[in-house]
Amino acid sequence: MPVHEGELCALATRPPEQPLSDAVLARLREALKDSYLVERELGEGGAATVYLARDIKHERNVAIKVFKPELAETLGAERFSREIRTAANLQHPHILTVHDSGVAGGLLYYVMPYVEGESLRARITREGGLPIADVIRIMREVADALGTAHAAGVVHRDIKPDNVLLSGRHALVADFGVAKAISESTGRNAITTLGVALGTPAYMAPEQAAADPHVDHRADIYALGILGYEMLTGEPPFVRRSPHEVLAAHVTEPAPAVSVRRQSVPPALEALIAKCLLKQPGDRFQSAGEVEAELERVMTPSGGMSPVAGMSPTSATAAVRAAAARSRFMRAAAFTAATAAAVAASWYGGVKMRGGAKTDTNLVAVVPFEFNATPDLAYLREGVVNMLEMNLTGQGGPRAVASSTVIAQWKRRGGDSKGLTDDEAHSLASELGASYLLRGSIVGAGNELVVSGSLSSVDRNAPPVQAQVRGPADSIQLLVTRLAGQLMSIRLGASADRAVALQSVPWEAQRAYLQGQQFYRQARYNEAMEAFGSALAIDSTFALAGMGQSMASGFSLNLFGTSNGNAIAFRHRDKLSPPDRTYLEIVLPSSFAGRALSDREAMDVRERLVQRIPDRAEAWYVIGDTYFHYGQGWGMSRIEATRRAQAAFERALQLDPGLISVRHHLADQAANNDQWDRFAVLVDSLGITSPHHRLAAAIVKGESSTARALADSMRSSSTEAVLWMAAEAGWAGATPLAEQAFADALNRPGTLAERRGALRLARQQFELYGQAGKVRSVQRRLAELDGAGPPLAPGEDIYLAMFAGGDTTLAERAGAALDSPNGFLDIAPDTARRMAAWYVGAWAAAKGDTARAKRAIAYLDAMGAQRDSTGRAALARPLADGLRLLSATSTPPLDVVERADGPLRDGPRVLGSHTLTILNVIVARAWERRGDVRRAAAAASRNEFASLSFTSGALGMRERGRLLLAAGDTAEALLSLHTYFRFRAHAEPAEQRADEELRAKLAEIERKKR
Repeated sequence: MPVHEGELCALATRPPEQPLSDAVLARLREALKDSYLVERELGEGGAATVYLARDIKHERNVAIKVFKPELAETLGAERFSREIRTAANLQHPHILTVHDSGVAGGLLYYVMPYVEGESLRARITREGGLPIADVIRIMREVADALGTAHAAGVVHRDIKPDNVLLSGRHALVADFGVAKAISESTGRNAITTLGVALGTPAYMAPEQAAADPHVDHRADIYALGILGYEMLTGEPPFVRRSPHEVLAAHVTEPAPAVSVRRQSVPPALEALIAKCLLKQPGDRFQSAGEVEAELERVMTPSGGMSPVAGMSPTSATAAVRAAAARSRFMRAAAFTAATAAAVAASWYGGVKMRGGAKTDTNLVAVVPFEFNATPDLAYLREGVVNMLEMNLTGQGGPRAVASSTVIAQWKRRGGDSKGLTDDEAHSLASELGASYLLRGSIVGAGNELVVSGSLSSVDRNAPPVQAQVRGPADSIQLLVTRLAGQLMSIRLGASADRAVALQSVPWEAQRAYLQGQQFYRQARYNEAMEAFGSALAIDSTFALAGMGQSMASGFSLNLFGTSNGNAIAFRHRDKLSPPDRTYLEIVLPSSFAGRALSDREAMDVRERLVQRIPDRAEAWYVIGDTYFHYGQGWGMSRIEATRRAQAAFERALQLDPGLISVRHHLADQAANNDQWDRFAVLVDSLGITSPHHRLAAAIVKGESSTARALADSMRSSSTEAVLWMAAEAGWAGATPLAEQAFADALNRPGTLAERRGALRLARQQFELYGQAGKVRSVQRRLAELDGAGPPLAPGEDIYLAMFAGGDTTLAERAGAALDSPNGFLDIAPDTARRMAAWYVGAWAAAKGDTARAKRAIAYLDAMGAQRDSTGRAALARPLADGLRLLSATSTPPLDVVERADGPLRDGPRVLGSHTLTILNVIVARAWERRGDVRRAAAAASRNEFASLSFTSGALGMRERGRLLLAAGDTAEALLSLHTYFRFRAHAEPAEQRADEELRAKLAEIERKKR
């Protein structure tokens, strides 16, 4: 959204007066018509109104700030224009420049760039306290801008969030010289009789509040402190008072400590803010450059927090800071030199270098970088080793060998005099026991440094990972941090653009994210979720971490679907690189479309978008996963869905052989197609090492001793591992082993979410096995966890009672909770009310309660008749027709069956897997009752074939197989029924009796085949 939209740079604290009249606006348009096409108002303050306009000559959008007529009458136009011209000469990356100014139609105006983004005020209003890394970055950029302005003799006098615009990751300070121009033109330094604040009370330095005529640049330092305070806490220090009381507080009261309102603020940053806010100008920082230098120190570990990536200072005091940085690292180098001999001596005494140290798979040796820059920066050659050691601590990634040790060995080999060859450097890393070698170069390019790094494995079994960063010499610490982050993220499979994007978040968050990526690639999904969660706790706007957490939760059996990470990523998608935004749209096509897409529509979007990022393995994985799980759900044949899924999975594996989840899906697809011999072969040929897949392969091959050993080993593992063992054993037909594993997992401690997730998975599996008694037992345990409130998943309780011998008491409880006066039907959003009406109606129809079923149908009909641009109302219609079919006591009307069948052919994903299967079964049975077996089989075949639940999987398999037999498609019928009966091999007697007729038909077909 444009930053000026309704919020730009108000100079007054009072509510806006009357806007410019249409006549005045027409006069403005007429006066500027040769240069600008004034289009519309963007925002209004007490002193001025801002308009969007088109610069005719340069063909660009601009923002024109026009001062109110009553103010223009008071201001001296010539003097005002002179001050604006002074501000217009300020050239700096973080200053919003002035393109033009003058008088038009008797109105004073000036022209600024039109910036896409938002104001800092808008972001604080939306988020409250900002991430600490962002606060430091924005303060540095504002201080950088102030330093340039102050050096030119320009004092802003009105630094506040409204006057800081955010374009991408960068801050732009607007309205330089405006307050001074008004002050000089009116002869006033405080609040004028026109109601114009020359400075805003919440941000005014004590000397401004006291109308001191000698206000200087240190008032901006005070305001910068207030700005930082508000970014950290969500509000300025003096709030909920009248403007005059706020002014008095600035003069007489100390500001409350930042830590009183936000305890996590590093002490060094809190002290910096406090010094900016000292009452006497002489006690504050004396220049913006001093503030910027102190912010740089805050970013170092000794200053209270780790380095923050992505900040590139360009201050006028760069030379001063470079000298300070040089001094600090010269001291570090001196310390290194003093200790190197002692370290080397102890090393030689304790380790036989020729024999080599024991290799540590997490250890990286960083050798001094090659150097080609000005001599005064030569200290960086070894200093970069110290800096990388600070970043590579072993938390969420590799750990660096002690810098003193590496430098000593490097010098012993003559690295300081002649450098080391690639072979010599790898040999050094090997002798230090490292698995990785990091080396690089530092090259001076004008006023910039270009820092390049190459990370390679010591055994050289893979191509090296390379990255490059550039920036001012005085930001070397930040450059090194960025380089380390890029190298580590690329090593873990991130693309180069994602690695660069990662630098906009704090290093601690990067570390946690990289650890999550590492766990995810190792198929340690619960640990991955925890690591991604830690990254989000540090930076709640970290979109990549949100995406990672949601992806990991999709593989976690007891935490499945508990992450809201994709919602976080979508909310902060502006922080993603263009390829990652495209990937997120592939994951969430409906969110980007602004309406609920059907499965077929969503797949069309995904297929189109993946062509934009064809080198992204995870994008192809999503394509394959969608066809694998949902392709048949919108009527695609099993063969076609399998073919497309396999092609996408193989493409993903070609791009990234390390994606374990892709290998698992390729093997699972064979099992899904009842090709168990092929499944066992793929487990071996794809190098799948996960115990649950190996267990299933051993079961299929009849290797009972191997299966028993694997099962015993997993019982001592995590709950997640035991659940995977249970699910895979059941899938392979070893139901007793699966039941034992579930009994173990369900008696383990865990968080409420973990216990609930384990119980829900067990319930789904027992449904599949035809163990109605166990289903009811697990349902009751879930009800105990839910407590007195409404059931967590009321639809499942109702479906189980209708189709799988579930507990009717719990179904009745669920229906009552949804239909009560204070239930979902009354207070929930439309989506939940729609589903509540469906559940209540379905349970009523199953019980023969026609009155309640009719009431639910009428409710859904009314909702379906609403005008709804998102398409959600339309989804009420198939639900209403489904209830009509479920309630029908005679042959259902053709028009109702066709009307219910139509939307289901595209897979309306928003209805959910269970409801889609139930609706398709209802429609299939309706077609069957009308004697159209072919269309009945087609409806039943719209089933998510890979689902692990009876109501969303096995029920559809049974109906599909039964109806395909009736339609004469024996091959596909056998596939469905073989899978169905594999699950039901140990069903309870009552469940087996219900399947006797179908089992007999299957046996007869098999007998004839022989």
